[in-house]
Amino acid sequence: MNPRIRNTLFTEKKKCIINADLDGMLSGIILHNVLGWEIIGFSMCNGKPNDELWLPQGMTLERAIAECIFIDLPVMLKQATVIDQHFNALDEDSVNTFRVDENKINPNILRGMNYTSTEKGYTRKYPFGTVHLIIAVLEKYNHNINLNLNKDLGGFTSLDVLLRADRVIGNTAIYTPNCRDWADYLATDNQGTITNLIKSIIHSDSLSEYSIREHNVEEKLKILGCARNDGDCSNLLSMGETTKVKEIIAWLSSILGLTAPSIPNNLQTSNVLTGERYPLSVDNYLSIKRILEDPNIFSYAIVNTRVLSVTRIKNVL
Repeated sequence: MNPRIRNTLFTEKKKCIINADLDGMLSGIILHNVLGWEIIGFSMCNGKPNDELWLPQGMTLERAIAECIFIDLPVMLKQATVIDQHFNALDEDSVNTFRVDENKINPNILRGMNYTSTEKGYTRKYPFGTVHLIIAVLEKYNHNINLNLNKDLGGFTSLDVLLRADRVIGNTAIYTPNCRDWADYLATDNQGTITNLIKSIIHSDSLSEYSIREHNVEEKLKILGCARNDGDCSNLLSMGETTKVKEIIAWLSSILGLTAPSIPNNLQTSNVLTGERYPLSVDNYLSIKRILEDPNIFSYAIVNTRVLSVTRIKNVL
C-alpha cells in the first residue's frame, strides 16, 4: 500500500458520522471494535434535494464538522476530517490540491486518479468499499481485526456480507483488471489476513458462486428494511425508525463476531443540506470546476462518466 496513507487518523476514541448504507455501517462497526470509535450520526448525500445528515438533537453542522470524522462521505470543506473512497478529482491540479489536505484519506487522491486523465481516468478509480480500505490500513499498521467470516447464514456467509459493501464481486466481474490492480495495491507491504483473503478472491478464476451469494445478501438487506440492495437505510432514518437501524447494525456486528456500537436515540434530520446533479464530460469539466468553487459545497462525487453529484449547505457556515 502507498506509504502516503497515514495512520494518524486511526487513533482511539474518535467520534464519527457514517454513511447510511452497508459500507458505512460495516466501517463504523469495525472502527468501534478495533479503535473504540463512537458512531454519532449518519449521512446520505446523492446529489438530490433530500440529501441529509442525521445528528443528535442539539448538534449543529459546525459542531459535527469540528468533533467528528466523516466515514464514506467525501466532505469537501477544508476543516472536515474524512475517510472516503467516493471522491475522484476532476484533473491533475485538483489532485495536487487535495493531496496536501492531511485530514482526509482517499485512495484515488493517493494514486493520482482523476476524471480527465488518459491513464488514470474514471475507469481506474478505486472499486471497493471504504470498509475494505479501513481494514487494509488497520492491518498494515498491525491492528488485530478478528472477524468471523465463515458464519453460514443460509445462502450466503458473513464473508459475503463484507464483500457486498460497494459490490466487490460485481465490480470485479466487470472491471477485472482494475479490481485486481487495486487489490494488489491494498495488499502491498501488508500481511493482513483479511486484506490478502480479499485479494485472493479477486484474483480467483471463477466468481460465479460468489455472485450468487452476493445477490442473496442483497435480498437479506431488503428484508431487514433497507431501501436498496446496497444496504441504504436512509429510508428508515427519514421515518424516525432508528430502532430498526440499530437492529441492522446489531445483526451485522453479530454475524462478524463483533460488539455492536451504540447509536444515539435522539437522532434528528439536520435539514441543512440540499443536492443536485450535473451532466459531466471532458468538454464541460472546466465550467463544472467553477461551479465547485461555491463556498456552499459540502460534498461532491462523480457518479459515473457522465454525471456529477453535488451536495450544498443551504446557508454558508
